Amino acid sequence: MNLTRSVVKHAAIYGFATLLGRVISFLMLPIYAHIFHAEGYGVMAMIDATLGILVIMFASGLHVAIVRVYHEESAARKPFVFGTAMTLVAVGAAAVIALPIALAPQLSRLLLGSDQYSAFLVLALLGFLIDIVGQSASTSLIVKQRSALYSAVNLVRLVVALSLNIGLVVVLGFGLIGVYISALVTALIGSALFISLVIREHGIHYDRDVARKLLRFQLPMLPADVISFLSRYAEHFLIRFMIDIRAVGVLDMAYKFPPLLNLLVTLPFLAAWRTKSIEIAERDPNAPTIIGRMFTNYFFVIVFAGLVLGATVEDLLTIMTPPEFWPAARVARVDIITVVLSGVNTLLLFGLIFRKMTTTISKIRISLAVVKIPLAFVMISSFQLAGAAYSALLIEAVMTGVVLAISQRSYRVEYEYARVALIGCAGLLLGSVIVYDGLLGMFDLVAIKRVTTQLIEHFFELAPLAKQEWLTLLLSKLDVLISLGVDLLCTLGFLLVIPLLFLPRAADRPRLAV
Repeated sequence: MNLTRSVVKHAAIYGFATLLGRVISFLMLPIYAHIFHAEGYGVMAMIDATLGILVIMFASGLHVAIVRVYHEESAARKPFVFGTAMTLVAVGAAAVIALPIALAPQLSRLLLGSDQYSAFLVLALLGFLIDIVGQSASTSLIVKQRSALYSAVNLVRLVVALSLNIGLVVVLGFGLIGVYISALVTALIGSALFISLVIREHGIHYDRDVARKLLRFQLPMLPADVISFLSRYAEHFLIRFMIDIRAVGVLDMAYKFPPLLNLLVTLPFLAAWRTKSIEIAERDPNAPTIIGRMFTNYFFVIVFAGLVLGATVEDLLTIMTPPEFWPAARVARVDIITVVLSGVNTLLLFGLIFRKMTTTISKIRISLAVVKIPLAFVMISSFQLAGAAYSALLIEAVMTGVVLAISQRSYRVEYEYARVALIGCAGLLLGSVIVYDGLLGMFDLVAIKRVTTQLIEHFFELAPLAKQEWLTLLLSKLDVLISLGVDLLCTLGFLLVIPLLFLPRAADRPRLAV
């Protein structure tokens, strides 16, 4: 099996459970949107933003550190990496969450305006502790490329979470607290499975030398990761106090869509490619070319996925949520471009990660994050919710240029700049045309609506058990459903770029003898 096929295979397996989870989440989204409304989403967003700083402290860079240290240890010491990482995370996270748990009522009043949400904070903190230990254990499956087992455990988590959310929130009417009870139980079960797999295969070993190596790799990135996170989620706090918590809920709804690109494309790709790229760079003289070509493959997929999402997000919001959430479409489109650039930057950092130049990564992120917070304040003051997305996009664009220049000096990758530019321009151009209805004139929408209505009515005639209310609901959403279908069809035009990607590069063309 060649390299590209191997990476695609593992990325697809890693992404399967995530894809299924997101599909189910989207099916549940209309229910939650109508139950919680914008205020409920705002509360959840503020709690997530508060907990996110802890996730960054203990998870950001951890998987990279485990993969990097694992590959440089001798065969006899490799099993020590996983037990050591789990111990570091468990002890550190337990110490850090003790004070927030003790001050939960005060934190709830400060962040959410009432201490009635303090129980939510406590449950969320406990769930974080358990989940973060399990995630460190899960890295052993990623390193071993046991993608099927990794996805199987995540499927179990998915089934448990879905069952509990439906039972507690929808059936029993627990409301928001049901979400956090469900998350805690899901974390317990998932982490128990991951940890048991590590113990069975590697045991639990703590090694001080391995701990020092893990910390030496991760700690230099920590200040930058924390500041970058704060600069990103400062928007939530700024909007909370500059507008209101309902606006935070709308922003959070907008931000629910772009991360699909990370979950379905970037994270599965990195899970399959990160350890492989380090192996190739250490032993293959053609590694710069191989890594550059793989970047092009990734960029094509992430841009196509971003195009599909950007073209349909307004229709999806209209179908799935109450009108109070519809303004989120504009914010989501801008953030989709930001997420694409963020994924690109993750890959562009390869040279610095390979050379273990994590201090340099921190300096870059800190420098840009310091600018981001005042920029977000100015942009939100001028553009309200959209300003939050604009400020993030500007910073991510600058990050792309800076990371590319510095990382290339540490390890030069032969990026296919012409092909990457072609992919990016094609995606932006086609996306703009679709969003501004530039292709709708190609379709007879009246005829499509008439035929679709007839098909739906005929189906309900053949399905006597189907409820009449469903027919009424479908017909009421027919215009936006047709718009969604047309937009999806238009995005397929992006696939015309594929033949151009296989044209030989100038450097690869045979030269005539003089």
